[in-house]
Amino acid sequence: DAAYNAYRNAVGFPEIVSALCQEPCRNVCPRRHTDEAIALRLLEGASVAYARNRNPVDYNVPLKNKKIAVIGAGISGLSCALRLSAKKYEVTIYEKSGRIGGQLWEKLPPQTFLADIERQFMYEEYTLYLNHEITDLNMLFHTPLQYNAVYVATGEGGADFGLKLKEGTSLKTARSGVFMGGSLMGK
Repeated sequence: DAAYNAYRNAVGFPEIVSALCQEPCRNVCPRRHTDEAIALRLLEGASVAYARNRNPVDYNVPLKNKKIAVIGAGISGLSCALRLSAKKYEVTIYEKSGRIGGQLWEKLPPQTFLADIERQFMYEEYTLYLNHEITDLNMLFHTPLQYNAVYVATGEGGADFGLKLKEGTSLKTARSGVFMGGSLMGK
């Protein structure tokens, strides 16, 4: 259980990540010179398979007076929404299609990833709008919405709204309060 909790805290969606892990660290693992590289995917899978309780911890955290919009309900957008809603920000997810999961539908059986998403969000409050495409970021910063920040995770080939990453940062764009990530950024 301790291994699973540490893993969940690191990745957010442990069952999804362990199913998708390609072990890029194997090729640079220092253990490969001694005997063999650590089989991280097996360790991740074991922590999931043998955990007696895979439910997240429900913390009593005071609500924040900040509103965050997440554009895209793929794994990147959902991960951002999970972390922020756990910190009790008011999170709204906008997804242009009729379902959550993005590219996960092509990579995993739906019962695998949908169950993990539902479990990890079980204590979190957020608003989800399906079939709702955002075409203009400006509408998110003005009345009546007035979001304090926006995370753009529209997926590979998705709308980038003309944004560019701010030099020297990993997610922050040149536009104040707007961040972007996931496969939109080639990750």
